[in-house]
Amino acid sequence: SDKKVHKPPGVKKIKPYNPGKERPPAIDKLLKPTAIAVVAIAAYRIFKGINTGLPRIDHTDAAALRKLLYGTGSPGAAFPGSASTEKKGNYVVLCHPEGSSRPVSSVFSDASTDPNVFGSSVAEFAVLDCDLATAPPKAEGDNADPAAPSVADIFKIDTTVRPTVFVSGSDVDGHVKQVPTKHLRTGSMLVKAVRSLLEKSAVKVENSKDLKNKCLDADYCGLLLKGTSKAVEPYVKEIIRNLANEYPQVQFASLDAASTILSIEETVPEYIAGQHRFLMFKKVSGTAKAPPAKSKKKEEGSDADEDDEDDDEDPPKKNAAGRLITSLRPYLGATPLSYPYLSEYIAGIVGGKLEINKIPALPTIKMRTKKNEEAVAAKRKRAAERKRREEQQRQGGIRDETAGMDSKAERKAKRDELRAEHYKKNDVKERTPEELAEMERARRKRMEEESAKWNVMEEGEEDPEEEDPEGEDGGMDMFEDLDDEGFVDIDESDEDGGDSDDIDLD
Repeated sequence: SDKKVHKPPGVKKIKPYNPGKERPPAIDKLLKPTAIAVVAIAAYRIFKGINTGLPRIDHTDAAALRKLLYGTGSPGAAFPGSASTEKKGNYVVLCHPEGSSRPVSSVFSDASTDPNVFGSSVAEFAVLDCDLATAPPKAEGDNADPAAPSVADIFKIDTTVRPTVFVSGSDVDGHVKQVPTKHLRTGSMLVKAVRSLLEKSAVKVENSKDLKNKCLDADYCGLLLKGTSKAVEPYVKEIIRNLANEYPQVQFASLDAASTILSIEETVPEYIAGQHRFLMFKKVSGTAKAPPAKSKKKEEGSDADEDDEDDDEDPPKKNAAGRLITSLRPYLGATPLSYPYLSEYIAGIVGGKLEINKIPALPTIKMRTKKNEEAVAAKRKRAAERKRREEQQRQGGIRDETAGMDSKAERKAKRDELRAEHYKKNDVKERTPEELAEMERARRKRMEEESAKWNVMEEGEEDPEEEDPEGEDGGMDMFEDLDDEGFVDIDESDEDGGDSDDIDLD
C-alpha cells in the first residue's frame, strides 16, 4: 500500500472542477485585440470616406449654386460630375471644407450608396464648402458677388453640427432644410430622414375637419382606409410612396377605418378587418376656406339716400368659389393592394378615362360603433334592393300591361280590406245609395244659399258710388280734365238700351 504510482512522462495532473473559484482573464490581455479592432474599423471608415467619389460643387459656379439653392436655371446637369441629366431638382449636400484633411463623413458616404436610397433620378448627393460659397444672385447670367453672405449664413445652416447635411429641392418646404442631428448617427438613419423630407407621404386624417382641409380641398386626393389601427405593412408604405412620387398632383391621406367610419360607407367596398381599401376624390368646385367676413353695418343717423347709393355701389360680396363639391370613385380591384393596379386606377381618374360620380354632400367621419355599423348595413341592404329592382326593369324592358292591371286590382282589394277592417273596428255603418243621394241634395242646397249671399249687383241697379260724381264734399272729379274719349264706360251699353252679352253668375 506504500508503493507510489508512477505516471507516464508528459502527463499533468488534472485538477478537479470546482465552480465558483475561477478567475476572469486579466484586462490587459483584452486591451491589445480590442485596440487592433478599433484601429482597423477606423482606418476602413477613413479610407472609405476618402474614396467616396462624391462630386464636389465649385463654390464659384453661380449657375450650379443657383440651381442647387433656388431651383432655377437651364435644364440639365446642375454641376460637373452629376450622375444624370434627368433630375427632379432634389439634392443632398454635405458641408465639407475644400482642401481639408478631414475625411468625408462615413454617415454621408454610407447613405449615398445605400441600396434603399431612391437613386439619382429623384435626388443626388454632393459636397460643398458652405462657408466659402457665397449666395448666388437669383437672376440668371449674373456672376456671384464676393461680398455676398455665405450659403451657411443666408440659409442659417449650423456648421458646428457634424456632419453638416442639408437637403434642397422643389419638394422641400423652404427649398433648403438642414437635417437634424438625431438623424446623423448612421447612414440608414440619414436615408430615412432624407426620404421623409424629399418624398411625399400620406397625411394622417383623424376627423371630418382634417378630411375636408387635408384631402377633399385638393384637386385630387387618394384616401387609404386602413383595415387596422396599427401601422400598415412596409409594402403598403412603399406603394403609397411610389404613387406619391409618380403622381405629384394627387394628395394622399390615410384614415384608421378600424375605429372610424365614413358617412358614405355604403358606397364603398365593405369593411373587413385587416384589409385596406382605397378611394379617389376629385374636386368639382368650391373651396374649404371660410368665406370673407361681412362688412360692418353703417353708423346710425346717416342720410338714407347716401346709404342707398353706397349699397348700389358696393353690393355685398359672396364667396366667389362657393361651397366645396367633390366626386368619388372607389377602388374595386383585387386585395391586397397592388402598385400596378392602383397606378392604372389613379391614371384613369387623373387622365379622365374613368368616370367619377359627384356626391351630394361632403363625407364626414364618425366613430365605428355597433349602432353605426347596423345603420350602414341597413343602407347597403336598401341600396342592393334598389339596384336589383332597377336591373330587373332593365332586363324586362317595357312592363306588361296585364301585370299593371293585376297590381291595380291587388291594390284596390287591399284598400277594400283595410276599409272594412276600419269600419268594423270603429263600428261605422256603410251608407246606402239613397243616403248618399240625400247628402248630395243637401250639399247643393247649401251651395245655392251661399251663392245668394254673394255681392252681385242686379241688372238695372245703379252703383251708389256714382250718385254724386263730385263726391260728398262737392269736390271736382279727378278725371274731369281728361279727354272722355280715352275712357270707356262699362255701363254705356245698358243705359242706351243696346244689346249686350250678360254674364249669368247664377
